[in-house]
Amino acid sequence: VSHMENHLHRPEIAGALARGEGTAVRHSATIGIDFVYVARLVAAPDGRQWIVRLSQPIAALSRLERRFLGVLALAAFAALLAMAAISWWLDRRLFVPLADLIAAAREIGDGEYDTRFDIPSETELATLGLALSRIARRAQEQIAALAAERDHLHTVVDSLADGVLVIDLDGRADTANPVFRDLLGHPAPIAGRTLREVSRQPALSDLVERVRREGGRQTTQVELPPPHRRILDLHATALAGGDGAVVVARDVTESEQLHRMRRD
Repeated sequence: VSHMENHLHRPEIAGALARGEGTAVRHSATIGIDFVYVARLVAAPDGRQWIVRLSQPIAALSRLERRFLGVLALAAFAALLAMAAISWWLDRRLFVPLADLIAAAREIGDGEYDTRFDIPSETELATLGLALSRIARRAQEQIAALAAERDHLHTVVDSLADGVLVIDLDGRADTANPVFRDLLGHPAPIAGRTLREVSRQPALSDLVERVRREGGRQTTQVELPPPHRRILDLHATALAGGDGAVVVARDVTESEQLHRMRRD
Protein backbone atom coordinates (compact mmCIF):
# COMPACT_ATOMS: atom_id res chain seq x y z
CA VAL A 1 0.00 0.00 0.00
CA SER A 2 2.88 2.35 0.74
CA HIS A 3 3.98 2.12 -2.90
CA MET A 4 0.44 2.92 -4.30
CA GLU A 5 -0.19 6.38 -5.65
CA ASN A 6 -2.28 8.88 -3.72
CA HIS A 7 -6.01 8.59 -4.72
CA LEU A 8 -7.06 11.83 -3.07
CA HIS A 9 -7.58 13.59 -6.39
CA ARG A 10 -9.49 10.81 -8.12
CA PRO A 11 -12.94 12.03 -9.31
CA GLU A 12 -14.91 9.64 -7.12
CA ILE A 13 -12.85 10.63 -4.02
CA ALA A 14 -13.32 14.32 -4.76
CA GLY A 15 -17.05 13.74 -5.20
CA ALA A 16 -17.26 11.89 -1.88
CA LEU A 17 -15.43 14.69 -0.07
CA ALA A 18 -17.61 17.37 -1.69
CA ARG A 19 -21.04 15.69 -1.73
CA GLY A 20 -20.67 12.61 0.43
CA GLU A 21 -20.72 10.27 -2.58
CA GLY A 22 -18.96 10.15 -5.97
CA THR A 23 -18.75 7.92 -9.04
CA ALA A 24 -16.35 7.57 -11.97
CA VAL A 25 -15.61 5.28 -14.92
CA ARG A 26 -12.01 4.93 -16.17
CA HIS A 27 -9.33 2.53 -17.33
CA SER A 28 -7.23 0.92 -14.62
CA ALA A 29 -3.53 1.14 -15.47
CA THR A 30 -2.72 -1.43 -12.79
CA ILE A 31 -5.03 -4.20 -14.09
CA GLY A 32 -5.54 -2.98 -17.64
CA ILE A 33 -9.36 -3.07 -17.81
CA ASP A 34 -12.16 -0.52 -17.41
CA PHE A 35 -13.71 -0.12 -13.97
CA VAL A 36 -16.67 1.64 -12.42
CA TYR A 37 -15.72 3.31 -9.14
CA VAL A 38 -18.05 4.40 -6.33
CA ALA A 39 -16.77 6.24 -3.23
CA ARG A 40 -18.68 7.27 -0.12
CA LEU A 41 -17.76 9.35 2.93
CA VAL A 42 -18.30 7.45 6.22
CA ALA A 43 -18.04 8.94 9.74
CA ALA A 44 -16.48 6.73 12.43
CA PRO A 45 -17.73 6.67 16.06
CA ASP A 46 -14.60 8.47 17.22
CA GLY A 47 -15.28 11.41 14.91
CA ARG A 48 -12.80 10.54 12.22
CA GLN A 49 -13.97 10.32 8.58
CA TRP A 50 -13.14 7.53 6.17
CA ILE A 51 -13.74 7.07 2.48
CA VAL A 52 -14.96 3.66 1.33
CA ARG A 53 -14.41 2.98 -2.33
CA LEU A 54 -15.78 0.01 -4.32
CA SER A 55 -14.99 -0.91 -7.91
CA GLN A 56 -16.47 -3.34 -10.42
CA PRO A 57 -15.19 -4.25 -13.86
CA ILE A 58 -17.44 -2.93 -16.66
CA ALA A 59 -17.32 -6.36 -18.30
CA ALA A 60 -18.97 -7.88 -15.22
CA LEU A 61 -21.59 -5.15 -15.26
CA SER A 62 -22.22 -5.82 -18.94
CA ARG A 63 -22.78 -9.48 -18.19
CA LEU A 64 -25.12 -8.48 -15.37
CA GLU A 65 -26.94 -6.09 -17.72
CA ARG A 66 -27.36 -8.79 -20.35
CA ARG A 67 -28.62 -11.18 -17.71
CA PHE A 68 -31.00 -8.51 -16.44
CA LEU A 69 -32.25 -7.83 -19.97
CA GLY A 70 -32.85 -11.54 -20.47
CA VAL A 71 -34.80 -11.77 -17.22
CA LEU A 72 -36.70 -8.62 -18.18
CA ALA A 73 -37.59 -10.05 -21.61
CA LEU A 74 -38.71 -13.31 -20.01
CA ALA A 75 -40.80 -11.41 -17.47
CA ALA A 76 -42.35 -9.28 -20.24
CA PHE A 77 -43.18 -12.41 -22.24
CA ALA A 78 -44.74 -14.02 -19.16
CA ALA A 79 -46.71 -10.82 -18.51
CA LEU A 80 -48.00 -10.82 -22.09
CA LEU A 81 -49.07 -14.44 -21.75
CA ALA A 82 -50.81 -13.64 -18.47
CA MET A 83 -52.52 -10.60 -20.01
CA ALA A 84 -53.63 -12.67 -23.00
CA ALA A 85 -55.03 -15.36 -20.71
CA ILE A 86 -56.83 -12.81 -18.53
CA SER A 87 -58.16 -11.02 -21.61
CA TRP A 88 -59.44 -14.29 -23.05
CA TRP A 89 -61.06 -15.17 -19.73
CA LEU A 90 -62.67 -11.74 -19.39
CA ASP A 91 -63.84 -11.82 -22.98
CA ARG A 92 -65.39 -15.25 -22.57
CA ARG A 93 -66.87 -14.75 -19.11
CA LEU A 94 -67.84 -11.07 -19.20
CA PHE A 95 -67.58 -9.17 -22.46
CA VAL A 96 -69.20 -11.68 -24.84
CA PRO A 97 -72.18 -12.39 -22.51
CA LEU A 98 -72.52 -8.67 -21.82
CA ALA A 99 -72.52 -7.92 -25.57
CA ASP A 100 -75.23 -10.58 -26.05
CA LEU A 101 -77.33 -8.99 -23.29
CA ILE A 102 -76.90 -5.54 -24.84
CA ALA A 103 -77.96 -6.86 -28.26
CA ALA A 104 -80.98 -8.58 -26.69
CA ALA A 105 -81.93 -5.40 -24.80
CA ARG A 106 -81.70 -3.44 -28.05
CA GLU A 107 -84.01 -5.92 -29.80
CA ILE A 108 -86.47 -5.81 -26.90
CA GLY A 109 -86.36 -2.01 -27.04
CA ASP A 110 -87.27 -2.24 -30.74
CA GLY A 111 -90.38 -4.25 -29.86
CA GLU A 112 -89.08 -7.78 -30.45
CA TYR A 113 -90.28 -9.12 -27.10
CA ASP A 114 -89.91 -12.77 -28.10
CA THR A 115 -86.12 -12.39 -28.34
CA ARG A 116 -84.30 -15.37 -26.83
CA PHE A 117 -80.84 -15.18 -25.27
CA ASP A 118 -78.64 -17.32 -23.01
CA ILE A 119 -78.38 -16.51 -19.32
CA PRO A 120 -74.66 -15.97 -18.46
CA SER A 121 -73.01 -18.06 -15.77
CA GLU A 122 -71.48 -14.99 -14.06
CA THR A 123 -73.59 -14.09 -11.04
CA GLU A 124 -74.04 -10.38 -11.75
CA LEU A 125 -74.64 -10.92 -15.46
CA ALA A 126 -77.03 -13.78 -14.68
CA THR A 127 -79.05 -11.45 -12.46
CA LEU A 128 -79.14 -8.87 -15.25
CA GLY A 129 -80.13 -11.51 -17.81
CA LEU A 130 -82.96 -12.86 -15.66
CA ALA A 131 -84.25 -9.33 -15.03
CA LEU A 132 -84.15 -8.57 -18.77
CA SER A 133 -85.99 -11.81 -19.49
CA ARG A 134 -88.70 -10.93 -16.96
CA ILE A 135 -89.07 -7.46 -18.47
CA ALA A 136 -89.49 -8.90 -21.96
CA ARG A 137 -92.00 -11.51 -20.78
CA ARG A 138 -93.96 -8.94 -18.77
CA ALA A 139 -94.02 -6.50 -21.69
CA GLN A 140 -95.18 -9.24 -24.03
CA GLU A 141 -97.98 -10.16 -21.65
CA GLN A 142 -99.08 -6.55 -21.24
CA ILE A 143 -99.03 -5.92 -24.99
CA ALA A 144 -101.08 -9.08 -25.55
CA ALA A 145 -103.56 -7.90 -22.90
CA LEU A 146 -103.76 -4.46 -24.50
CA ALA A 147 -104.29 -6.00 -27.92
CA ALA A 148 -107.07 -8.21 -26.56
CA GLU A 149 -108.67 -5.20 -24.85
CA ARG A 150 -108.37 -3.16 -28.04
CA ASP A 151 -109.98 -5.92 -30.11
CA HIS A 152 -112.75 -6.24 -27.51
CA LEU A 153 -113.34 -2.48 -27.58
CA HIS A 154 -113.44 -2.45 -31.38
CA THR A 155 -115.96 -5.28 -31.33
CA VAL A 156 -118.14 -3.38 -28.86
CA VAL A 157 -117.90 -0.12 -30.82
CA ASP A 158 -118.62 -1.85 -34.13
CA SER A 159 -121.74 -3.45 -32.66
CA LEU A 160 -123.24 -0.14 -31.48
CA ALA A 161 -126.33 1.19 -33.20
CA ASP A 162 -124.88 4.71 -33.15
CA GLY A 163 -121.94 5.94 -35.14
CA VAL A 164 -118.69 6.52 -33.23
CA LEU A 165 -115.75 8.61 -34.41
CA VAL A 166 -112.53 9.05 -32.39
CA ILE A 167 -110.45 12.18 -33.09
CA ASP A 168 -106.73 12.21 -32.21
CA LEU A 169 -104.68 15.05 -30.76
CA ASP A 170 -103.95 16.47 -34.23
CA GLY A 171 -107.62 16.72 -35.13
CA ARG A 172 -107.59 13.75 -37.52
CA ALA A 173 -109.87 10.74 -37.52
CA ASP A 174 -108.29 7.93 -35.53
CA THR A 175 -111.00 5.29 -35.90
CA ALA A 176 -114.65 5.08 -36.82
CA ASN A 177 -117.14 2.23 -36.65
CA PRO A 178 -119.09 1.06 -39.76
CA VAL A 179 -122.28 2.82 -38.60
CA PHE A 180 -120.54 6.22 -38.58
CA ARG A 181 -119.05 5.64 -42.03
CA ASP A 182 -122.44 4.55 -43.34
CA LEU A 183 -124.19 7.62 -41.87
CA LEU A 184 -121.71 9.97 -43.57
CA GLY A 185 -121.48 7.93 -46.75
CA HIS A 186 -117.87 6.74 -46.35
CA PRO A 187 -117.66 3.04 -47.27
CA ALA A 188 -113.84 3.03 -46.93
CA PRO A 189 -111.93 3.48 -43.64
CA ILE A 190 -111.41 7.13 -42.74
CA ALA A 191 -108.52 6.77 -40.29
CA GLY A 192 -105.95 9.53 -40.75
CA ARG A 193 -108.28 11.88 -42.63
CA THR A 194 -109.04 15.41 -41.55
CA LEU A 195 -112.53 16.37 -40.42
CA ARG A 196 -113.05 18.29 -43.66
CA GLU A 197 -112.32 15.09 -45.55
CA VAL A 198 -114.68 13.12 -43.30
CA SER A 199 -117.57 15.51 -43.77
CA ARG A 200 -118.12 18.63 -45.83
CA GLN A 201 -120.37 19.93 -43.09
CA PRO A 202 -118.55 22.59 -41.06
CA ALA A 203 -120.75 21.74 -38.08
CA LEU A 204 -118.66 18.64 -37.34
CA SER A 205 -115.38 20.60 -37.31
CA ASP A 206 -116.94 23.38 -35.24
CA LEU A 207 -118.29 20.85 -32.74
CA VAL A 208 -114.89 19.19 -32.24
CA GLU A 209 -113.15 22.55 -31.99
CA ARG A 210 -115.64 23.69 -29.35
CA VAL A 211 -115.07 20.54 -27.33
CA ARG A 212 -111.31 20.90 -27.47
CA ARG A 213 -111.56 24.53 -26.45
CA GLU A 214 -114.28 24.38 -23.78
CA GLY A 215 -114.24 20.72 -22.75
CA GLY A 216 -117.27 18.91 -21.37
CA ARG A 217 -119.95 17.59 -23.70
CA GLN A 218 -121.11 19.54 -26.74
CA THR A 219 -124.00 18.74 -29.09
CA THR A 220 -125.19 19.92 -32.45
CA GLN A 221 -127.44 18.79 -35.26
CA VAL A 222 -126.50 18.56 -38.91
CA GLU A 223 -128.61 17.82 -41.97
CA LEU A 224 -126.76 16.05 -44.75
CA PRO A 225 -127.56 16.98 -48.33
CA PRO A 226 -128.63 14.47 -51.01
CA PRO A 227 -127.93 11.74 -51.84
CA HIS A 228 -127.39 10.98 -48.12
CA ARG A 229 -130.27 13.07 -46.88
CA ARG A 230 -130.14 12.48 -43.17
CA ILE A 231 -130.54 14.43 -39.98
CA LEU A 232 -127.86 13.57 -37.43
CA ASP A 233 -127.53 14.46 -33.77
CA LEU A 234 -123.82 14.81 -32.97
CA HIS A 235 -122.55 14.51 -29.40
CA ALA A 236 -118.86 15.20 -28.76
CA THR A 237 -116.86 14.63 -25.58
CA ALA A 238 -113.22 15.42 -24.90
CA LEU A 239 -110.99 12.49 -24.06
CA ALA A 240 -109.15 12.45 -20.74
CA GLY A 241 -105.86 14.31 -20.78
CA GLY A 242 -106.78 16.37 -23.84
CA ASP A 243 -105.67 13.59 -26.21
CA GLY A 244 -108.57 14.14 -28.58
CA ALA A 245 -112.33 13.73 -28.65
CA VAL A 246 -115.02 11.17 -29.39
CA VAL A 247 -118.05 11.99 -31.51
CA VAL A 248 -121.26 9.96 -31.37
CA ALA A 249 -123.63 10.33 -34.34
CA ARG A 250 -127.28 9.28 -34.10
CA ASP A 251 -129.68 9.16 -37.04
CA VAL A 252 -132.79 11.12 -35.99
CA THR A 253 -134.19 11.54 -39.49
CA GLU A 254 -137.49 9.74 -38.82
CA SER A 255 -138.12 11.36 -35.45
CA GLU A 256 -137.31 14.81 -36.82
CA GLN A 257 -139.62 14.27 -39.77
CA LEU A 258 -142.45 13.17 -37.46
CA HIS A 259 -141.77 16.17 -35.23
CA ARG A 260 -141.93 18.48 -38.22
CA MET A 261 -145.13 16.87 -39.42
CA ARG A 262 -146.74 17.31 -36.01
CA ARG A 263 -145.53 20.90 -35.89
CA ASP A 264 -146.84 21.61 -39.42
